[in-house]
Amino acid sequence: MKKKASFFWDTTLDPIDYPTRIKKKFFKESIKHRKKFIIWLEKISKSYTQEIDWWLKLPTSRDPYKSKLFKNLIILKILKEKKIKFQLNGIKVESKEFKSSIIKNTSFDGKLIKIGNKKEKIYQNLLLIIKSVLYILITFFLVNIFAKKKSIKNLKITLIDTFVDHRAGKNDTIYPNFQNILNKRNFKHVFFVPTFIINRNLLNTLNKVKSYSKSNYIFKEHFISLSDIFRSLVRCFKQKKFCKNYKNFQGLDCSMILINEIKSKNDLFNEIVARLNFIFVKNLKKKGINVKKSINRFENQSVDRGWNLGFRTFFPEAKVLGYQGYLYYPQLNNQTPVFYEEKAKIIPNSLITTSKFFKKPRREFYKKLKIIIGPSVEKQSIFKNIKFKYNYKFVLALSGIKLVDKKLLEWTIYALERNKKIKIIIKPHPILPIHRIINVKNKIFKKQARVSNENINKILEKTQILISSGPTGIILESLAYSCKLFYLYIDPNDVLLTKNLPLSRSMFKFIENKDSLSRYMNISNLKKLKKKPSKLRNYFFTKIDSKNINIFI
Repeated sequence: MKKKASFFWDTTLDPIDYPTRIKKKFFKESIKHRKKFIIWLEKISKSYTQEIDWWLKLPTSRDPYKSKLFKNLIILKILKEKKIKFQLNGIKVESKEFKSSIIKNTSFDGKLIKIGNKKEKIYQNLLLIIKSVLYILITFFLVNIFAKKKSIKNLKITLIDTFVDHRAGKNDTIYPNFQNILNKRNFKHVFFVPTFIINRNLLNTLNKVKSYSKSNYIFKEHFISLSDIFRSLVRCFKQKKFCKNYKNFQGLDCSMILINEIKSKNDLFNEIVARLNFIFVKNLKKKGINVKKSINRFENQSVDRGWNLGFRTFFPEAKVLGYQGYLYYPQLNNQTPVFYEEKAKIIPNSLITTSKFFKKPRREFYKKLKIIIGPSVEKQSIFKNIKFKYNYKFVLALSGIKLVDKKLLEWTIYALERNKKIKIIIKPHPILPIHRIINVKNKIFKKQARVSNENINKILEKTQILISSGPTGIILESLAYSCKLFYLYIDPNDVLLTKNLPLSRSMFKFIENKDSLSRYMNISNLKKLKKKPSKLRNYFFTKIDSKNINIFI
């Protein structure tokens, strides 16, 4: 006799918010199928190894904050289990394609499956297309009107890609300290190439264009045309050749959800920029520019793939390097290169990491990956003598990823509401202002919480316990500053941090739910943590010296 259905599952939520029995199963299956998913992607990508169009589509990105493919495959695996299927009184999904896939693979009653707001999704996609095209056109005209094109034809140059977002200031957004180092050494052949990330602060974009035009920057917009932009846009919509039946994943027919994601325009802006990166490099070659080295801030996003494929195609003799000055984030599967991506030439020839401890996890999917240990160019202050202070008992550090930060704030506010004696400092991430996540007029912010934009190094010197989660550098930085870390376990891959890195369990505490966070904060609020010098700064960060700085030259 079948058990009576007992709960509803909204699959569109983040897995941490699933019903308890589903969440545990999802976390377990995600780790179990992590590598199997990579192998399956390799099989379905064989026909498209030389197709740039394929490598710029969402399913191949492996970025869990953009692509829902892996998440949906795990959901299908779970729904195949009869015990769980018969306990459900309904589920909610994001698309009709996913609904059809569930019915086909699991025989789940279609009447019990609800689909999210389709009209809202169509509106969002249309708005994204308009915003993407407009911003690319605006930056194109700003550069060509206000920036003078530099003469670089008679130089053997090194090109370093960087990014410009909403943040103001004259220094480079990604490499502010490195820029100063280059200026002091008077390297005339090293140039930064900015990518303008879509944002509303057009005045800041204009100011950056004017400022950078006077320094060692060259602009892609000087080497591409309006027709290049429109051709790149049109190519993003040519996907008919990818609409076919694909090999099953672990016995699951997932062609419908795969094709639906291929058609998605959620990452349209980056897809256009990726094609323009490729065209930019191609045009450098046409104009006889001599590039001896390219350095990509490598996250294995589509923009990186366009850049790397361009240089490996048109400048085969150049050194094509990928710099990962950030730390190890197991949640971001895409940041760990895969062997079939090397065959497609969409990743660099060699990867630069800042620690020998990152070598093994970075080779998780590609054992022969070439890795160089390079300097932590933007984290040199971590090697200064640290004067420990105890001003802040708790600091909540946000990650810059809205999904993660909402959960960090939710759990923390829950703990604060249960103990009015606890005070906390909240450090927003520079790429995501806190007012876009939560209403700072909440009464919690008046009495118990204070938002601080103080320099992060200064904050960590004064912090006893840091609360954070997700792919953010402050996780390991806090341990290097001898802070105790309350790490919120909200992603299945979080467990790989302690598995792959030499972390002390006494200083690193996994927090599995908001009640546990409340309990540990209550206990810790009554104690004073004695901070001791940590060796971790030498484990995860590398000092600049005369030898390793030459990697960038």
